[in-house]
Amino acid sequence: MKSNLSNAAPAANRREPALKIEAKKRSWLCPLAYGVLGIGALALTVETASAQTAANADTVFNGFLSAYLVTVQPPGGYNYALPYIRGSTTNVKQFAMWEEGYLIGGIEDAYDSTAASDRKDLVEQLVTAYIANYGPELQSGWNDDIEWGTRTLAHGYQITGDSAFLDAAILNWNKVWDRGWNTDLGGGILEKQDASSKCVLSNGPFIIAGCMLYSSTGDSVYLDRSKQDYAWMRSTCFNTSTGQVIEGVASGGPLNSDNTYNSGLLIEAANALYQLTGDSQYYNDAVLAINHQKSEHNIFTSDNGAEEFFRGLSLFARINNLWATYYPWLQANAQAAWDHRRTDYNITWEDFSSTTTTDNLKSMKALNSLIVQQVTAIRPVGQFELRNTASSLSLSVAGNSTANGAGIIQSLHNGGGNQLWTFAPNSDNGYCQIINVASGKDLAVQSASTANGAAIIQWSFGSAGNDQWAPALTIRGNYTLINKRSGKTLEDPGSSTTQGVQMDQGSYTGNSNQGWQLIPQIYLRTDQLAVASSSSGVTHRVLVDPAYVGGAGTILDATAVGNYVTYLIPNISAGSYDVRVGVKDFSSRGIWQMAAGRADNFTATKSNVGAATDEYATGTVITEVDLGTWTPGITGDKWFRFMITGKNANSSGYTESFNYIELIPQ
Repeated sequence: MKSNLSNAAPAANRREPALKIEAKKRSWLCPLAYGVLGIGALALTVETASAQTAANADTVFNGFLSAYLVTVQPPGGYNYALPYIRGSTTNVKQFAMWEEGYLIGGIEDAYDSTAASDRKDLVEQLVTAYIANYGPELQSGWNDDIEWGTRTLAHGYQITGDSAFLDAAILNWNKVWDRGWNTDLGGGILEKQDASSKCVLSNGPFIIAGCMLYSSTGDSVYLDRSKQDYAWMRSTCFNTSTGQVIEGVASGGPLNSDNTYNSGLLIEAANALYQLTGDSQYYNDAVLAINHQKSEHNIFTSDNGAEEFFRGLSLFARINNLWATYYPWLQANAQAAWDHRRTDYNITWEDFSSTTTTDNLKSMKALNSLIVQQVTAIRPVGQFELRNTASSLSLSVAGNSTANGAGIIQSLHNGGGNQLWTFAPNSDNGYCQIINVASGKDLAVQSASTANGAAIIQWSFGSAGNDQWAPALTIRGNYTLINKRSGKTLEDPGSSTTQGVQMDQGSYTGNSNQGWQLIPQIYLRTDQLAVASSSSGVTHRVLVDPAYVGGAGTILDATAVGNYVTYLIPNISAGSYDVRVGVKDFSSRGIWQMAAGRADNFTATKSNVGAATDEYATGTVITEVDLGTWTPGITGDKWFRFMITGKNANSSGYTESFNYIELIPQ
């Protein structure tokens, strides 16, 4: 089918409940190609990044998988659901339930930092296997053990939309509340069912998961109980003068400590509740706890749960426009971890000030280095539709313009390049340019304004900072985009659902009109693709034409039926895609059939995608062909072959012209 183409809290605002995410059941497990006990055969999101920490983050992520990801049954007669994260570099056995759940959370952080499709696939597979190995109802006498798994399940649902993850998260969250909450010691959730102590460890993750569940379902019970639990945790475990977070309380009195992990949990819980309620108390609590821990630690040197603090600080600083304040500290720790890594796997132990041992290293000990790299270098990788969560419309360049000053509007998604965006991280500050695929221009605030209501346009990259944005993950699982110069947030004004409305910037409120879903798209210009093969003696060439998206396409000077060109489409994840092809119809065009298959065995695996397409027209027509659904079974490189099968009776030839190939995940 063809179609034409400061530290004081900001003013409090009551946040809207999130729209309920549409659930989708998945009973499949994507075939894996990571190698025997690592990632050997599949390169996962290795980005050539301008920012050193972005490149380091990818290297550490891949190294962590090489060291700990298990994708085939280990020797010894085990029968685990795959994949899973093993306990150490020498122990191939599956970890305990709580440790596995906690470690998968680090993989979810790696997805959040890039929004990359291959990392999303890995989260889907790991959480699916987690449920298969431990059951949808997690079993432990320790409530914090179940809560770690619950948080991973709830966030896994936000990432993948798999309703099995949501169902399991709800089951376990309610289980913990029903058995763990009581009024002894003033309230709170028991750490262990046969003990009396209550601590941040067993209450912080419960609050975070509860806020995620409220965001995913709109059920106020999750928010109300999270607020109730936070009030207990704050009154019992938090020093509101110094920012210290103690361990908890028992019948004998307070369990005093100054644990970094506990501080991270309180910061994450406070950040989540501030986003959902606008109550400035939560904001102020988070700032106080952050500054206390930051004053205690320059570079982390001990196994004290620093990964939770890194995560909490990054999430809070980005969404509250405090990135410039805290980024240098995060960057220093990320760099220290990198400088003291072991180079076989590029992972680091908990002491970032000394060289990591090359002896056996537990995956829990290496988690610090994975998470600090991911949360310091948030930079979505790939091409995305940016869909507003209030209007469900896509961020678009008005009129497919390539001119400076063209307005940025919202419209129904149609797959055009003017609705596709890439993120280019800057080298020194954690912000990104957001670049339109069709025009090559940046998303920018008009006239570098700092005022609420200032219009959003596209413009060539400049130096004012009005075209740099910080992607900030929200508790709802979507992103807010914060402008570097103004500190304001990209928004759909008035939560309009009207097409053509121009976007503007506004002070952060946390409402849904400031939320954006990053929906990965694969948009490949044919003039930039490698040609795997073509018919002997038939010319395939680049054709420059300003009417093409990006100003150039390709043409196959075919002369007969059977002539073809084959493009290499690299590293496509298993799944379902809507396949669209941009073409240039003309009076000398032929009819072609597209076939897709694996690059390593095309002849045996190829199959036709869609019906044959007739490119004949009486004059020049730039258009798009929708070939329908294509479902590759395994991840890897693909070949797309366009073969001439005939021509229209009115056509004067067999030539074909292509502009782009777009794969839209379904």
